Amino acid sequence: MDLNSILNHDLDLKKFRCESCAKLFSRKSDLVRHNHIHTGTRPNVCGVCDKQFIQRSALTVHMRVHTGEKPHKCDLCNKPFSDSSSLARHRRVHTGYRPYACDYPGCERAFTRKTTLRNHQISHTSEGAKSESNTPEQLSPPPLEHAYGGYPSQSMVPLLQHK
Repeated sequence: MDLNSILNHDLDLKKFRCESCAKLFSRKSDLVRHNHIHTGTRPNVCGVCDKQFIQRSALTVHMRVHTGEKPHKCDLCNKPFSDSSSLARHRRVHTGYRPYACDYPGCERAFTRKTTLRNHQISHTSEGAKSESNTPEQLSPPPLEHAYGGYPSQSMVPLLQHK
């Protein structure tokens, strides 16, 4: 099977077109859900706090705030989480995986969260970064055995990939 036939087959499956942005969908239900982005409607409402969501799955995860349910557990330390993405982010504690690296010249810091990287990058441009109290040694991440509760990265399982 050549590339053109694969691409055409994929296009044949996507028969539902959004009238607002021309995005194609293979299922009408996906198009209906997508249209909420354009209309601003959020049909799934929390019965406890009235927070609104486009997707029912987001409401399901949100309800765990009220119930305290944490069905996702770390297989290394048994710490529970209410959603799978929080668990995936937590696993970086055990592996030492830091996907967000600072690109400032000479800085070798890396972080587990994009927001932490952004906050760090401000230190390179703010007056606070110029003071002597912020030496490179103080800005460096602590060694893994101290920062991550003694879990050496080479003995941990790799992070699971998720969509």
